[in-house]
Amino acid sequence: MQRNFKPVEPPSWALEERYLKRRLKEEDIPWRILLVTYWGFFWLWVVGLINEYATQIHLQITKKKSRYATPEGFAPLVSDFNYFYMRHFYGLVRDCWDRPIGSRPGATFEYLERYGVNKNEFFHLTGKRKECLNLSSYNYLGFAESGAASEAEVIASIEKYGTSPCSPQAELGYCNVHEDLERLVADHLGKEAALIFAAGFGTNSTSLQSLVGKGGLIISDSLNHAR
Repeated sequence: MQRNFKPVEPPSWALEERYLKRRLKEEDIPWRILLVTYWGFFWLWVVGLINEYATQIHLQITKKKSRYATPEGFAPLVSDFNYFYMRHFYGLVRDCWDRPIGSRPGATFEYLERYGVNKNEFFHLTGKRKECLNLSSYNYLGFAESGAASEAEVIASIEKYGTSPCSPQAELGYCNVHEDLERLVADHLGKEAALIFAAGFGTNSTSLQSLVGKGGLIISDSLNHAR
């Protein structure tokens, strides 16, 4: 079933230069919001500590072991602080993340409704599904969609180049298409040559270190991924 979604125009003030270049800093946040936020975190901490101490006293009186206790002979999976944070902070809002879907992430997808148990320690599915608009996905080009406009081109590219171009350039991931793209990028920037990479994170975490040593200068775009 085809659905056409019209783009939502941003408000006029959002396109002003002072908003486009602005990065929110802590000193820009109104003190009232800061006060309420930190006050809320403080009481979450206090209530969490009271809960933990009450639980420990109850276990000592009843001579029972906590179901979260590390079995004898095993190393703990998480530290005490991580457990405390997960249970009394993140656990309260855990349902905002890691939501299960029951379809391919196209323009829309089906969300599997669920409800949390014991402060969202685990969830139960209700069996109901809700159709949602997809605003965040790696399916940029619609490859996960059957009958997508790019499907024929993708199949033709695989038949011509195979799947090896997904590998590193030092292996098999380099062909005439990459060479043409590097030449195009270099011509556009007015440089002698250019290198392209499959992912920004891999570029920043591995490749740059091998190209630049001590005393070198890296000029990076402010929108560079995972910089």
